[in-house]
Amino acid sequence: MRLPFVSLLAPMVCVAASPVPVVEDFENATVARALWAPSGPQTERAVVTEEVPAFHGARSLRVTVRPGDNRMVGRQGNATERFELTLQQPQVKLGEEVWYAFALRVPADFPEANTRTVIHQFKENVRPVPANLPLGVKHCEKGSPMFALYLKPGRTLEALVTSSLDCDHTRHRLAERTLAADRWYEVMVHTKPAHDAGGMIELFLDGELIGRYRGVMGYVCHGLGYIDTQPRFGIYRDAHPDAGSATLFYDAIRFAPTREGLRLAK
Repeated sequence: MRLPFVSLLAPMVCVAASPVPVVEDFENATVARALWAPSGPQTERAVVTEEVPAFHGARSLRVTVRPGDNRMVGRQGNATERFELTLQQPQVKLGEEVWYAFALRVPADFPEANTRTVIHQFKENVRPVPANLPLGVKHCEKGSPMFALYLKPGRTLEALVTSSLDCDHTRHRLAERTLAADRWYEVMVHTKPAHDAGGMIELFLDGELIGRYRGVMGYVCHGLGYIDTQPRFGIYRDAHPDAGSATLFYDAIRFAPTREGLRLAK
């Protein structure tokens, strides 16, 4: 189901005098390890490249996952595989408003296997199970992402936000949009994660508001109270025999306290 789109009052324009707080524009020859923590030892899975026209500048980031990469077991016993880059320094904080944006490009040969595939997320993990927990007392052993973008078969982008008052892992769908292959899209997020009604997130695609949520975000009962898994960019999926290797491209990742601060210079 496609949600209605709301046009913005003013389009994003480039203003040369404005600061450009680009966290990573991938113009260096290699990925900056001071900024990024990879999810596994296969450093060749994330490379700076000129193989496709960049969204901004000359280079972009290519992230690839192959079957079996950094295999783990999910909350429901499902086998997972991933390769993601996680920001080392906190950029999204509980109770604080932030804007961020990045460019995304999906190749035409991205696998069509029907498997859960996360391509961007930030997460509030939950407390470990305490020792000698009384029988019958609930505890959230693992947590879903506070906010995540999924890529479904047919290059369908889906956005979900999680709120949980009692280990219920409730998910709210913000938006769904089918993406064209081999084309850059600019994703923009405006959020203030919170454990109360003040929580909010807005999602924009190429300047259009495509989804909005107001309310609890994260895990009120058993959350850590801070976002310890900072925004990730890459591929995290359930293992599937037909998945094969998958590649995505990212570019122009930036964070700012206001929307105006995200503008790219010419």
